[in-house]
Amino acid sequence: FLPGAIRPALAAAQRFIDNLRPSDMVGVYVFPFERPRIDITHDHAAVKAALTHLVGRRERAIGQFHLTASEIIDITANDGDTFERVVSRECNIRTVGLRDETCPDQVRAEAGSLGAMYENEAAQRLYGLGVAVQDLGVLPGRKTLVLLSEIGRAHV
Repeated sequence: FLPGAIRPALAAAQRFIDNLRPSDMVGVYVFPFERPRIDITHDHAAVKAALTHLVGRRERAIGQFHLTASEIIDITANDGDTFERVVSRECNIRTVGLRDETCPDQVRAEAGSLGAMYENEAAQRLYGLGVAVQDLGVLPGRKTLVLLSEIGRAHV
């Protein structure tokens, strides 16, 4: 989550906990993490209190161009139509009507570096989820995993 964007998700998680039965166990598993740890408890109030201490730590990627996540994916996959559309939008110099000839290379380089950064973040998230599922697998009984994420609303 971006700083400040986490509050609505935390409020939803607290409402979810309010609807659990007293016999239901609950825990908070934050990732990315320094060391994975799942603490499961019947103390719903303690978990709700723990949620109030969470903050968004994701940083917005800064780039020279206004690339969306889908444009980054398409450009790194060599989609020529997307690349030309982005170059047309980002590289035309409006004052003289000419295009900076180095701009297309800069667009491709930025898309490549942002794409690599997002792939690395995705790998970290998948690893974190894998650790959580593995840790939950040793506990007997049925489990429900609720994932709070801002990723669906991300804009580069």
